Formats: sequence, structure tokens, C-alpha cells
Amino acid sequence: IICKHYIKCMFLCPSLLTEKVKEHFKYAFVSKNQDTELMTAALLMYPLCPDIFVLDDNGDGNCGDEVSNCEKFLKKLIVLLSVSDDSKFRRQIIKTLPLFDDYNEARKMILMSSLVDDNEKNRLLAMEFLKPDSVLAMEMSVMHYIADPSPLVRKSGIKLISKIYEYNPLCFRPMIIEYLHQIFLSIETTTNVNESANFAQFLEAVTKHCKKIIADLAPTIICVCLKLINS
Repeated sequence: IICKHYIKCMFLCPSLLTEKVKEHFKYAFVSKNQDTELMTAALLMYPLCPDIFVLDDNGDGNCGDEVSNCEKFLKKLIVLLSVSDDSKFRRQIIKTLPLFDDYNEARKMILMSSLVDDNEKNRLLAMEFLKPDSVLAMEMSVMHYIADPSPLVRKSGIKLISKIYEYNPLCFRPMIIEYLHQIFLSIETTTNVNESANFAQFLEAVTKHCKKIIADLAPTIICVCLKLINS
């Protein structure tokens, strides 16, 4: 298979995209192909040559106008992202989805990946592509970030939520405060040092990014910290 370094060189020197290379990747996305390594490499090439890929099993290629081709390829990616158990392949799909930013389906799949992908790196990557705007602020599902099993995702999640909080404070504030009370209780009652460290790191992220939200909780935070110091 053509390596990723050769593909990167093609962007600098398009003449490297020969007919032989096009033919090699032409049928990467037909339904009968299950080679995720080939599809991953093809996705690296997509921005350079989006019109070379055949999506139909009958080999007729992409028919119709440019918009239809784009929609067709996006639907293919959404299906592959949903069913693939190859985390590296899913990661490359996530990297490709922002190219379809004009389509609501692409934005929804990026959000979904940031919430449910079983690979921590993929969830973090998807979060990087989310735009902190009023549209995202209407998605209450983002609150699941602060309960994610990964400390890194929780910290990135609270940072993202702090950027969209002002768009929807009536919904975000009570949910964040309720979760913080759970954190306080957990910090005070757990006997697991690692859990305490994770809770403390998350609390540090909250106090850093959500100062306006938690101003009323400052006495409680100080009290909990003093209890831990004196315990």
C-alpha cells in the first residue's frame, strides 16, 4: 500500500498522483472492500482528489452533480464510522468530516464521536473540531463530558462547556453545580488516592474555566480542600 509520507508528498507535488495511484485507490470505498488500511490511506488523499473514488458496487462511479457526490461520500463515511471497530480508521474519518462542515449530518457525527467513541484519543480529537457556538450550546448531551471515564476528556469537556455557557446558562448552571456537589461528596468519602487525584484535577479545571459559574460555591470548595488537608 502507498505510505502516508508519499501521500503527503502528493500535496506538494501533484504530479505524483499518477493514473496508477488513482486506480489503486479508486475502489477503496465500494461495499465489498473491508480493507480499513486502504480506506484510511484513501481518506488522506481525499482533499486532493475527491472525485476519483467509486462508491457503487456496480463500478459506475459517482454520478450526478458535485453536491450529490459530496453527500453520497458523507453518507458512506457516516456508515463506516458507525460500524468500524478499527480506531485508527475511525480517527481518520473524524479528521475528514470537517471537510463537510456545510452538512449538519457531519457536525452531528463529530459530536457523536466526541461522546461515544470507545477510544479516548478519538473523543478528544472530535472535541477539537466542535465549534463553541450557540448551536452547540443547545446540545445538552455535551454535559456527558464531565462524567467521561477519561480525566483528559473531562478537563477538555469543562473547558468547552465554559465557552458555550453564556449561550444557555439556565440549562448549564444547575447541571454543573449539581455535578460539583457530587464531586465534593466523592472527594470527602473516597478512600482511593487515585480517584481523589482525578477528582481534584477536574475540580482544578472547573475553577480555572468556570469562575463565573461557581462563584457561589467558593466557600464550599475551600471547606472541602481544608478538610482534605487536615485529614
